[in-house]
Amino acid sequence: MFDFVRQHKRIMQLLLVILIFPSFVLFGIDGYKRFTSDSEVLAVVDGHDVSLAEVEKIAQQEAARITRQNPGIDLKIFDSPAFKSQVLDQLINDRVIQSAASHFNLHVTDLHLAQVLRSNPQLQAARDSQGQIQKEIYTALLAAQGLTPETYEAQLRASIMSETLIQAITGTTLSEATRSGQLAWSQSRQISWSKIDPVKLATSIQVAESDLKTFFEKNSARFHTEESIQGEWISLDLTQIAKQIEIKPEDAKSYYQQNIQLYSTPEQRRARHVLINAPKDGTAAPDLEKARQRAEDIRVKILAKPSAFDSIAKSESQDTGSAKQGGDLGFFGKKDMVKPFADAAFDLKVGEVSVVVQSEFGFHIIQVTEIKPGQVQAFETVKPAIDQLLKNQLAQKRYAELAEQFTNLVYEQPDGLAPIAKQLNLELKAFPSVTREKIGLLPSELQHPKLAEALFSSDSVTQKKNTAAIEVGSSKLVSARVTQHQTKRQLEYEEAKDQVLTQYKAEESIRKAQMDAQALQKSTSVPLKEEAMVSRIKTQGLSAPVINAVLRQPSTPLPSRFVVDEGQAGIYVVELKSVSDAPDTNTLQLSKNLMQRAYSDAQAQAYLQSLRHQLNVKLKSGSTSNPSSKG
Repeated sequence: MFDFVRQHKRIMQLLLVILIFPSFVLFGIDGYKRFTSDSEVLAVVDGHDVSLAEVEKIAQQEAARITRQNPGIDLKIFDSPAFKSQVLDQLINDRVIQSAASHFNLHVTDLHLAQVLRSNPQLQAARDSQGQIQKEIYTALLAAQGLTPETYEAQLRASIMSETLIQAITGTTLSEATRSGQLAWSQSRQISWSKIDPVKLATSIQVAESDLKTFFEKNSARFHTEESIQGEWISLDLTQIAKQIEIKPEDAKSYYQQNIQLYSTPEQRRARHVLINAPKDGTAAPDLEKARQRAEDIRVKILAKPSAFDSIAKSESQDTGSAKQGGDLGFFGKKDMVKPFADAAFDLKVGEVSVVVQSEFGFHIIQVTEIKPGQVQAFETVKPAIDQLLKNQLAQKRYAELAEQFTNLVYEQPDGLAPIAKQLNLELKAFPSVTREKIGLLPSELQHPKLAEALFSSDSVTQKKNTAAIEVGSSKLVSARVTQHQTKRQLEYEEAKDQVLTQYKAEESIRKAQMDAQALQKSTSVPLKEEAMVSRIKTQGLSAPVINAVLRQPSTPLPSRFVVDEGQAGIYVVELKSVSDAPDTNTLQLSKNLMQRAYSDAQAQAYLQSLRHQLNVKLKSGSTSNPSSKG
């Protein structure tokens, strides 16, 4: 079923970049398990449900992220069926990729995960001098980001599996027909041009009062105040609670003593061995005895010349993993080896050779070459991490207690936040007058789509009621209240006069620039100011609309002049002089890369639809997603 994957590495690379929805980043794999079976099911992927609760959770977080990046965005789009459909579609894509990895039996071993953690630069502060992860500091670092080790490691495993899936796939190349299109796409054209700037012309526009009044009367709908609000807000934040908590030195010391094993590094030993294979299970007694005798004979040789252990291991040991290294096993802890081997190795002195030791694998002759004593980290070294851990534990408990109080109080005392702030020892903050379009100028907590909508609701603007307690982030609740509200109002001429003058001049300057451009287009004997060879790759700083117009212009007759109108951004008069179908090497390579990406992206989308069908993706009645995604 997944043969195509192995044959199309490039497609799947793009597929995974495009389709792995940031749900792992948002709330981790274990976040899926927080939704109960009572939640409405919107889709089924490979036999597993996608719930309404999951979609709503991700929609909230995505809306908050988009709003932070685009403060002026219309918040109503987040309640649109199209937005929710996109969230559902991306969540389905995420599950499809997970299922594909599962079908390939892709797993991340604990050893592989540990190697990735040890090399992760973001965890540098959690490593000791030997590069080992210190559990308490590691836990504290993650807690500061609202993560647990389990959640973070689940995210990491998913990421590694995706990378493994990519590595299992081969690439695709452009077809001959597509290469022909690429050559046409990378065509170059010699042009000259002049830009007429309406902004510069605005200062020369003569304005009469009567013209402004006429303009105002014709365009009065443009001139009005926007609905605006200002008010107050309070927040309950786990991070702030943690900052208020002080850990007593004796409490930290007590925790350290009760969990000393967490701050201890056990003794490690480096040893080499010779192994004669003889598994306990499945080896007949006579064969076991022969193997033992062979091991005894080898031990005698080693005792006669201990310095020859390396060469003897290379020639005699049946442990293919270590024989080439002269039997060297590197450093290991006592729990890293099977018990008979570990007991023997940890009883030896450096250079001493063991008796023949029998394990479940066969018979060993062991020589310890180096001992690394166990260490206990000093309390003062780990105290900051312990303080942070205990703070987080106490803050979580305190937050859980206060969150219920906070939620109840803003509902039960709806006419003001000041008494609630005083009762819960929270800071009462004010926010300035703001419109819906400028909500992005407020603190990030107030930009959450649900809170913004609540602030502009009837209860808030007419009755001045507290909003409900709204979760705007991980362990962060906010309630706000409107104290002043201004409705949308039409401006009188005198109020709007400055705006009228600005808009009138802008439109008149564009009109004058258009007339000047038309005159210059006809005056072919007047040379244009700039000249260059342009292409889709080498734009010479010209905008996409100008470049598109240049490349769409018929190549005969030449030369030919035309106008590109970009309004306030400028009116361009362009003359096409010549056309070249032979791009330079750099241009050709860049265009090839861009077309390869576009080609692979289209193939990836097509493959995804096929993969959805194979994984039996089904949408439940009433749910919304890309129609082409239905199984």
